[in-house]
Amino acid sequence: MNILYIGTHNSIHDLKWMKYFANREDFKVFFVSERQHLPTQLLTSEIQAEYEKHGITYIGYLNSFSIRKIFSFIKSAIWLRQQLQKHHIDLVHILFATPHALWGLMVNTPYIITTRGSDILLVIPQLKKTTNLKGLYFRLLYRFFKSAFEKASLVTCTSLAQLKKVTELFQIKSTKIIRTGVDVHLISEIKKPQLLNRLLQNQKFVFSPRFFSPIYNIALQIQALEYLPQHIIRNYTFVFIRGKHYDENYSATLLLNLTQLKYTIGLKFIVEDYLDQESIWMYYKQASLTIMTPLSDGTPNSALEAMAGRCPVILPNLPYDSDIFQNATLVLKHNDPHQLAQLIEKALSEYPTEMLDLAYLRVNELGNRQIEMRNLEVLYKQLTFSHKASQTQDQNLS
Repeated sequence: MNILYIGTHNSIHDLKWMKYFANREDFKVFFVSERQHLPTQLLTSEIQAEYEKHGITYIGYLNSFSIRKIFSFIKSAIWLRQQLQKHHIDLVHILFATPHALWGLMVNTPYIITTRGSDILLVIPQLKKTTNLKGLYFRLLYRFFKSAFEKASLVTCTSLAQLKKVTELFQIKSTKIIRTGVDVHLISEIKKPQLLNRLLQNQKFVFSPRFFSPIYNIALQIQALEYLPQHIIRNYTFVFIRGKHYDENYSATLLLNLTQLKYTIGLKFIVEDYLDQESIWMYYKQASLTIMTPLSDGTPNSALEAMAGRCPVILPNLPYDSDIFQNATLVLKHNDPHQLAQLIEKALSEYPTEMLDLAYLRVNELGNRQIEMRNLEVLYKQLTFSHKASQTQDQNLS
């Protein structure tokens, strides 16, 4: 089966979906991205090497939709159709709805749209709410997205909230929940303590895996540290990840606040610049607690990985999928530093063993990447078989 993916060139999640199929002998994987996501016309050598390593063929970029540059968009649409013929593409998979879903209107091949969270929960609904002259343009865009969704052979969502929103907004033929999932077996089996920062060897620590970005509300976690009892401050190191791309002012403020707490209450902390996949798995497995406090979220792989590593988890009070997270993690009901401090103290002293067991069971059943991708494979085969059967019937009738 030849699959063409349309996505973002540096998306870790896109790569996870693509490489599962690219590493198979019975699939051939092609990839295009939009021009607006690329600093140049070509991928960086690092990203290109990663695609080549997994057998993913990058065939070029598309010019994004714009009324002012409509001919450039049409030119890309013609080129895209030519690529579908040239590479004998059986199925197109659009990996993020905004703005990529619009390409569905330009192809004559069966296609899938995947929503990931903010695309369908925030961006597309907001198009209907904008007023004035700009609002006219946004409402036109909304109609285009609506048509693209209704034309799709299938829409997959990574959370129940997304599926509900898709159903509310559009007349959809078919929808399914397919989560990105995590490598539960690999996380369970990994034993590489040498991947931890040397300062953490034989030390207890609390882990904050989301990057230094306002959306992840790391500031709330730092505020909560000031209200922790001294025995926790004395016995635990608090570990953060800044990430490869970050807001310099926000990051500087967080680092300043952490440094001040070092001198006022004796806080021990480490800020990692970045952690590779195996390293972050080891951090989950060795941490006494993982904390996440984002202001908005989908189905967070970071939480799923922590659950697979049997690490206690604190999550914010967001509409996470109940079939996975309900009664499987501690929940911060309000974004209040005092309440978070109390929850941290509770988690470190009396986290229920049965909650860890339930969390592992849930992620193994509902957030396991191997299972999710096998479910997606079944859908791929059903769609292509149905399309070919329809083509054969049309040919016979003619």
